[in-house]
Amino acid sequence: MLRGQAGLTQQQLAEAIDRSLETVSSIERGVSSTRIETAARIAEVLGVGLQDMFDDGAATRQPVARQQLLNSLAEGLSGLDHAKATEVVEIAARIVKLARSG
Repeated sequence: MLRGQAGLTQQQLAEAIDRSLETVSSIERGVSSTRIETAARIAEVLGVGLQDMFDDGAATRQPVARQQLLNSLAEGLSGLDHAKATEVVEIAARIVKLARSG
């Protein structure tokens, strides 16, 4: 369970998302559904992507922190003209290749 992996009790999660303990318990047990905004807040607190909330344990999880890094990079690239952005992406690809090889 994602909450357990994050080291949080139901009470701690409830406080972090400004909901009741009963609400968190009902969501976890599948007794009640929740609004997408609440699900997004839970994912944020647990440090996972929203898609991971509905994943059922698939091996590929992309933590929110990694997604934020990617978003930051995309934001930085958006301020560049196409040629400069392409150059930065090519350099980043070389760096990733080097990091993976050694």
